Amino acid sequence: MRSAIAILARNPDITYSELAKAIGIGRATLYRHFPKRDNLIREISLYSLRQVDVEVTPIFAKPLTAMEMLTETLAKLIPMGEQLHFLSREFAVMQDEEIARIYAAQLEGLRQLVRAAKAEGGIAADMPDAWVVRLIDTIIYTAWEAIEAGDVARNDAVELVIRTLNTGLRAL
Repeated sequence: MRSAIAILARNPDITYSELAKAIGIGRATLYRHFPKRDNLIREISLYSLRQVDVEVTPIFAKPLTAMEMLTETLAKLIPMGEQLHFLSREFAVMQDEEIARIYAAQLEGLRQLVRAAKAEGGIAADMPDAWVVRLIDTIIYTAWEAIEAGDVARNDAVELVIRTLNTGLRAL
């Protein structure tokens, strides 16, 4: 799954034959497991969404402030930027009921975290929740992309994202 995600995230138009070869399996094997490209895309999408839950759910069980939870969540999600980017490019898959339900629940969890951070004063109360959620979603991918390009060190990415969310781009 991870290999397929990495390849499809960079080349969404790759043929099934090229994809099988790039993954290191035979085309027949790929077809046996996923008879249609849509089957593969659906399974990759479910895998990616489930991985988000696996990584993020334990954070909410810790006795942390909302901003600490947000920081830890970002630390888990930024390395998953490729998977999240893949999902954002596969608009048709969001029509799948199961995928849409899981994604909606994840967004609602993020909205609740944003509201809690607002209540603590970590995020400006006058910022619309939807704006902050979209900003966080976008900045996760941007951080991952910068890491992959070698523009930002992996260890610095979370701090840069939190700093950007907290202070924007103004000089300190």
